[in-house]
Amino acid sequence: MLANSTYTVEVAYYINGVWSAYGAPCTVVTGTSVPRFSYDALNPEVTVEAIEAGLRIYPNPVSITEPVMLEIHPGSGENTTIDIAIYSMIGERIFANKLHCNSSESCIVEPKMQLASGVYIAEAIIRGTPYRTRFVVK
Repeated sequence: MLANSTYTVEVAYYINGVWSAYGAPCTVVTGTSVPRFSYDALNPEVTVEAIEAGLRIYPNPVSITEPVMLEIHPGSGENTTIDIAIYSMIGERIFANKLHCNSSESCIVEPKMQLASGVYIAEAIIRGTPYRTRFVVK
């Protein structure tokens, strides 16, 4: 995605292990800031690998009865080993795993655990670079 751009998207949701059908197309307009995963023409030393790699959590917030899903984009390159973890807000690691991800795909991880209500930090270490995001369990 690029800054100051308009996109038409279709959305599906994931609930109780099942994906919905895509809804009607809607329009998304990006702001003036360059989004995290977009190419920055003013910064040519940024590699495609750095642009494409990342971590996303959904749904966020998540209900205590729903699974949390971690979507990991390993970036370009060969197969990648990724360290993933979930931490409580006091820094306690409550989930850890390694996975192998093909760089041409996103990897979806559904930790088999029930989290108490609260705020958590998910982390994916991709080629030595940590990507972190917070999520809420209600």
